[in-house]
Amino acid sequence: NQRKNLISDPKHMDEYRTNVKESIEKTFGILCLSANDNNFLMWSHYSNSHSGFCIGFDSEVLFNSLQCIIGKVEYQDTIPTFKFSESIEDFTKKLLGTKGKVWEYENEYRVIKSQSANKKLEIPITGIVEIILGCKMEFTERIKIIEFIKKNNSKCKIYETRQSDIKFVLSKERIF
Repeated sequence: NQRKNLISDPKHMDEYRTNVKESIEKTFGILCLSANDNNFLMWSHYSNSHSGFCIGFDSEVLFNSLQCIIGKVEYQDTIPTFKFSESIEDFTKKLLGTKGKVWEYENEYRVIKSQSANKKLEIPITGIVEIILGCKMEFTERIKIIEFIKKNNSKCKIYETRQSDIKFVLSKERIF
């Protein structure tokens, strides 16, 4: 492509980028996780306005059972650029592990697994170390989760969130 001067051809480069993106989307499965379990905004967005739950994983069990890459997302103002000479690992890390600074509050980690696009990943129940119930979760849903954990994972801790009466902050209290 370089000899044919296609690198300078915007149409060719757009097609190339599209093909690479499609290939990556068909190859990699990505599980997005956060180090923050009490971020008010994340509970609002990702937990159906505090009515869902949060799962805390043992990262070692997760890594060993999935045989994957776990990496911290890099946040920056500009879309990453790529060099043809860089390794496929560096290319993949930049492409799949970079987000805009506006998302920095998420403190995100990504679990990336090759040949796993659109596939269900099975995580051993022993990899779940805590469940945090949202402060607006339905009582019947709380009971289902608590009973499931009691039956299947005696080491898992269960917490519930509480919203402050005077600030937009959450605390968590252990209930099991």
